[in-house]
Amino acid sequence: MLKSKDVEDPVNLYVHRTLAYLFVLLTFRTPLTPNGITFLSLGVGIGAGLVWWLDGPLVLGAVMLWTSAILDGADGMMARAKSMFSASGRALDGSADLIVAAITVSGAVYRVRDMFSAAELAILAAIGAVTAVLHFNLYDYYKDLYLRAVRGGKGEATLEAELEAVAESLKGSAWYLRAAVIHGLIPYTRRQAQIVRRSNPQSLLEREALTNRGSEQLNASYRSAHRGPMRLWPWISLAPHTYLLCLAAIFGRIDLFIWYRIVVANALFVVLLLWERRATRQVLTHLPHV
Repeated sequence: MLKSKDVEDPVNLYVHRTLAYLFVLLTFRTPLTPNGITFLSLGVGIGAGLVWWLDGPLVLGAVMLWTSAILDGADGMMARAKSMFSASGRALDGSADLIVAAITVSGAVYRVRDMFSAAELAILAAIGAVTAVLHFNLYDYYKDLYLRAVRGGKGEATLEAELEAVAESLKGSAWYLRAAVIHGLIPYTRRQAQIVRRSNPQSLLEREALTNRGSEQLNASYRSAHRGPMRLWPWISLAPHTYLLCLAAIFGRIDLFIWYRIVVANALFVVLLLWERRATRQVLTHLPHV
């Protein structure tokens, strides 16, 4: 199933996905599997981080990271094209994203070591890392809810109970698939709920209703109330994080990317938290039976 245009930023939607589609078109008839593309994306992404850690050319690392991001979108396309889409594959993809993000961001921070004192760099890196985790978690959570409202209860993420059943069904499968679900996707899903419980607890009522007791009225109400913030969420998600880091590296100004993550992205984050709470109240007020 294709995603709604409301849940992705234009660059990812029209540039990355176009290039990923062309890659899938060229490789569809080959033995390449979706998981194979995920591992290819992981390898290229790790290579990008190593280039930066080893004081290699910033531009080379940026090109490799951008290539990894395009491949990251291609694995899901290939999975749908070959009818091989699964929760375990999505968990593997998410785990690969986390590894690539960790090694490339740490490499980028290493490259600006001469621009800040050690204490300043440690503080900026810590703030950037913690808030980025919050941004990515809540974007994925609200994206899933919005897709449930679009698709009549079927979102992109799987609920924790369903993921535990997936992990059980993977006994005897490749160890990395089971590990990705048990140690990757399940804790990630659990952490999302914990963050939402602290930032917008009533949204959990929306999730339960959209998943189990949804109606066209509820779906339409949710889309109407949450369309505004949903169009803003992608700008602090993983895709812009990646290509803005690439652009900053190409121009040799990774320091500007760090300030973007700490100042601009967090300003947007505060706006989004308040906007989502308002939208949730609006939905629940008009549908008291929820």
